[in-house]
Amino acid sequence: MKKMYYLLCVAVLTAMLQCGVGSAAEALPPQSASNQTAAAPAVSAEEKVIYDPLAGADEKLLKKFCLVKGRTYNKMTACLNGLDSKVTGLDAKSRPYYLRVDKELTDKFFRRVRAYDEKTKAQIGEYYVAKDQSSVWRLDGDNPGMIAGSAEKVMKKTKLLVYPRYLQVGEKGVVRLRTPGDVPYTVQVKSLNENILTVDKDNQLIPQKLGKTDILVEAQVGDAKDTGTAGIYVVTKEELQQMANRAYMRRLYMNQMLLADELYWRSWWGSPFYHPYYYGHHHHRPPKPHHHK
Repeated sequence: MKKMYYLLCVAVLTAMLQCGVGSAAEALPPQSASNQTAAAPAVSAEEKVIYDPLAGADEKLLKKFCLVKGRTYNKMTACLNGLDSKVTGLDAKSRPYYLRVDKELTDKFFRRVRAYDEKTKAQIGEYYVAKDQSSVWRLDGDNPGMIAGSAEKVMKKTKLLVYPRYLQVGEKGVVRLRTPGDVPYTVQVKSLNENILTVDKDNQLIPQKLGKTDILVEAQVGDAKDTGTAGIYVVTKEELQQMANRAYMRRLYMNQMLLADELYWRSWWGSPFYHPYYYGHHHHRPPKPHHHK
């Protein structure tokens, strides 16, 4: 009996101590920052450090992806090194660097050039240099854009994209420019008939009622400006479905015609379809097709 009483007292005392410890822990103020383990600061996408992936590679591997010497390499590097350090962000005296020039052209127009810190191998600049050195663009930094030359040739290679051209009421259309190398641009869109189509502050196309209208697009790439137009159609859901069906049947028809033509010409040039082995030694090939003028 005494033993049971003793065990009961111990259990009650233990429970009281645990409750007391929990209450005391809740009453304690939070730990100060100096006593906590310091967490690693989050690195934003803009602050992410990129290192030279070809650092330490031999010349044979470098030549596979980059220009390491020659006339084109000298032109690209001289063009970039000859610019003011304030616009390029490159200063060989305060921070020695080296340049990597891509072997392949971007959109058949730009050479991408990247600058790396000689000591850390970290990327400190990224640029486009036109193959004819007509313009130079900075791709990194706070204000990416053209830093030298003229963008007239870039504008000539820029395409206006409007999609979709056929809109239903309740949907939205967008206007974009496809620039070489996706260099930055600005665009302003206006509807020539706001009863049918309006344009919001983000240059999205908002159909209002059925009909057709044109939009006026004023674009700027670097220092070059241009204006273009495009026709927009506001249609019903049923009309869109009919157009989709017609387009499908047209593709199906063309595919079948091309297949038939391919089989015919394969047979004409000795395919087993008309091979004498299958039709006897006296089988004659079909005549050549008659082309109507």
